[in-house]
Amino acid sequence: MPLGTGGAIDNGVLALLGVLCLVILSVSMWRRAQQRRATPRELTREQRARLRDQKELRKSMEELLVQLEEAATRINAQIDARMANLEALLRLADKRITRPAAPVAAPAEKPPRAVDAGPAQFQRVCDLADKGSPAIAIAEALQMPVGEVELMLNLRSYSR
Repeated sequence: MPLGTGGAIDNGVLALLGVLCLVILSVSMWRRAQQRRATPRELTREQRARLRDQKELRKSMEELLVQLEEAATRINAQIDARMANLEALLRLADKRITRPAAPVAAPAEKPPRAVDAGPAQFQRVCDLADKGSPAIAIAEALQMPVGEVELMLNLRSYSR
């Protein structure tokens, strides 16, 4: 390369070098674009593939719609059956509310057992209490209710 005054590269040479770089760069970009550009046959194949995918998607969507309609029909049938059941129960409840209630029979009460609570029984309770037996033991020994034994003992202490 010719050197100009002072050792610098001449401006003309620099311009020539720049133009050369631009030409090389534009040629390489043009080749890449040509490689990327598809042929009409490839474009047709791609379009057919996209159409095939769209048809498959449409078919699967239609199948899903059919399944949804069937599910909706089943659910509606179940809801209708439950509603009919609820309406029947409400009618029955309304009838029971408006109908006068039948008198409820009182539970059969046990007749009170006859307990000899005379002076002899009172004396036996007092004798056992004087020996130091608690009211529960006296009730078990004489086969009496505990409350009755306690009442007798309280009456005894009250009368004194």
